[in-house]
Parts: sequence; C-alpha cells; structure tokens
Amino acid sequence: MASIIDVAKKAGVSIATVSRVVNNSGYVNQATREKVLESIKALGYVPNELARSMLKKRTKLIAMIVPGLYNPFFADIAHHVEQELDQHGFKMLITNSSSPLGLEVEYLEMLKQNKVDGLIIISDNEIEDLIEGELPIVSFDRHFKHTPYVSCDNYEGGRLAAKSLSHAGAKHLLYLGDDSYVSQGHFATEVSKRKSGFLSYCQEKNLICDVLEFPKNTPIEDTIKTVISERVHDGIFAISDFLATKIIKEANQHHINIPKDLKVIGFDGMDDILNTGLVITSIFQDRAKIAKELVDTLIKKIKGKHVDHKMIPISLKKGDTL
Repeated sequence: MASIIDVAKKAGVSIATVSRVVNNSGYVNQATREKVLESIKALGYVPNELARSMLKKRTKLIAMIVPGLYNPFFADIAHHVEQELDQHGFKMLITNSSSPLGLEVEYLEMLKQNKVDGLIIISDNEIEDLIEGELPIVSFDRHFKHTPYVSCDNYEGGRLAAKSLSHAGAKHLLYLGDDSYVSQGHFATEVSKRKSGFLSYCQEKNLICDVLEFPKNTPIEDTIKTVISERVHDGIFAISDFLATKIIKEANQHHINIPKDLKVIGFDGMDDILNTGLVITSIFQDRAKIAKELVDTLIKKIKGKHVDHKMIPISLKKGDTL
C-alpha cells in the first residue's frame, strides 16, 4: 500500500504539502494541488479510509517517538511508558525522532491506517501539518493542535535553578541551552519556559545573568570550552543534565573546582550515570509520573474521553555540583 511518503516523492513536493492537499487545510497553489492529486490517484493512496475504522478494531499496540535513546532521560521515560502500557495490556513500538523525518511519518501513517491504537510523541521535528484532527495522540512538552500534552513545570524549574545558584553564592549566572531552534518560533514547546523562568527570577532579584543558545544536534564542544576557559561565570544553569555533563567534564579539564569555583545545575534529575564522577544538582522531573500521565491520557483519548493537559510539579535534586 502506498504511503504519504511515496505520494510526496512522486509529486516532487514535501510531505506537509501532501498532507495539506489531503486534508484541504492550508494554502497550496492549484498546479501543485493537481500534481499531488494525480500522484494519489496513480499510486492508489488511501489516506483516511482505514483510519475511520479505528474504533471498530484494536491492535493493542502503542507507538512512541523519542528524540534519541542515547539520552538517558528519554530512555528512562520510554522504560516507564512500556511498564505502564503493559499493565493496561498494550505493547510498545519505538522510533527516534533524531532519525530522518520519514520514520515519524511512517508511525503517523500506521496510526491513521489502524496498525497501532495510539501514539506518544516526544519530537523536535516539524510534524504539525501531519497530525490530523482528533487522532489518539499525546505529546510530552510539545504543543500540537487538538493534541493533549504532558509536561513538568519548566517555568518554575527555571526559577528554582536561578534561585538555587544565587543562594549558593553565584554572582554571575549563565543560562546554557540547545533550544534556539524552538525559541526562534518554529514551534511551541514547554522546554523554552526553562529559560523564561530563569530570566524572570534573575530580573526580579537584579542578578547578573547571560544567555547562550544553539540549535539541537549541533557541535557544542568548542562553545563550552570557550565558556569554561574564559571563567566569567561562576554559576551555570544547563537546559538538561546531558548538557550539564559536558560542562562538568570541560571544567575538569581546566582544573576548575566544582562547586567551589563553578556551580552547575542541570534539568532532569538523572542519577550519576553520565560518567562525570559527580552527582549533578538538578531540577528533578519524575519520569515514572510522566510515563503514567502519558499513558493514562492516551488511553482516555483512545476511548473517546475528554482529556486536558497535565502539568507535573518539579523539585530540586541536590547533588555535588552546587
């Protein structure tokens, strides 16, 4: 059976353009629309017929999209999600959103074609146009139209990070994040609120602070090396424990004492599994709670029940870096 990817390739357009034609949403010029429709007809693509039968048949399979299992935080969430699904009689399929976009599209197609019952999305890719109507989907930290999301309180997490660094004696703070692609307005995410909360506290308390951002999945080692070698900042809030680990390792290379000379706070609250020799002081996100809310919300969505967004409180997990 032809997929939306096949149609896009044959018509020589993007997947999002095919989606707009199929759903009659958004502008597509007439020549392109006709090209897409001709490709749909030639390939025999059936976009929604099987999706309409979703309530009549269940596969007991849930698909999950994560940014990358190389990150222990997402791997841990996936582990807890699988355990939660098992308690409800579901099995899980998983793919990485750091892979080519086609894999995410395939999972969405599987949902529309009744090959899986629901989808859990943790993704940084541009897939907004591919999510049709009220499909049984729930996201973590990411905003999609008609789609409920589960998130921890990132804004309060940013404020708590700034407060903790200041109370520990840091005088010149730095927010370091790999979220600039999102902050430039490409799509909405709760993660961006970490910076907002951090800056709001710094402004309220007249703290000296700087911001340094870069896009995800870009080389950052040279940037971190420059930040550490200049020794301007004595308190750094990293947007994730994964990034905090890189900061700590670079500080060790420069023989900078943590936390005496440099205090570091991460975000996620992972254990000391990132090989720094230190337990990172971090804003804790309860992965088991996140997984439970994701699964509970999705199952309600599958059953056609009304669901709201879920916000989970954060806390400070004390370690060796503050």
